Amino acid sequence: MRGSTRRGASPPSRLGILGFGSGLALVASILSGISLAATLLVVVVAGTLAARSLWARTTTERRALARRRLHAGAVAGIAALGAYDLSRWVLVAVLGFRFGPFDAFGGFGRALWGAGAQGWWVEATGVAIHLANGLGFALGYTLLVRRPGPASGIVFALGLEAAMVALYPHWLRIQAVDEFLQVSMVGHLAYGATLGWVSRAVLERRDTGAPAPAVDG
Repeated sequence: MRGSTRRGASPPSRLGILGFGSGLALVASILSGISLAATLLVVVVAGTLAARSLWARTTTERRALARRRLHAGAVAGIAALGAYDLSRWVLVAVLGFRFGPFDAFGGFGRALWGAGAQGWWVEATGVAIHLANGLGFALGYTLLVRRPGPASGIVFALGLEAAMVALYPHWLRIQAVDEFLQVSMVGHLAYGATLGWVSRAVLERRDTGAPAPAVDG
């Protein structure tokens, strides 16, 4: 990823910000107490309008570049989510922690359906939100970061870790905070390293050995 770049953001890189949409909707819901359904609706409508406007003003060359980056982000996001969840599960299984690494799924679902919601769809919805967040962050990363790689991926993931640590313990009423911090840190390190490494590998492979063009941002 050593191609020349220009200063200033281009429409494709600004599209990367939209990848944070579901995560921002969740943060807004936690901080405001507004239903996640409402904040998601606002984000989806606003994000769709913004994406259409940005895409319409993007050149054909940059659209092709954005598609390559989005493909890399999707592949890397799937791999990074797998590394994130697997690493957390292994850590808890090996050390016998009381903290459940997937307990947040229920919290996601109740944020959407209501505090008293019960049923299999609550957990299922929580899983869907977890996947949307992880994939959205990955797409945003590959569009915003000029030269994807393990180092930048870890820095990016540590930013996500900081936001989670600031919000989740109080929101989810986590009792085993020390265990939560350890599990969360390991998961985000695995996510970031995998995200950066896989996205770089996919971009290099798609460019048949040539340095992958970078999205300005």
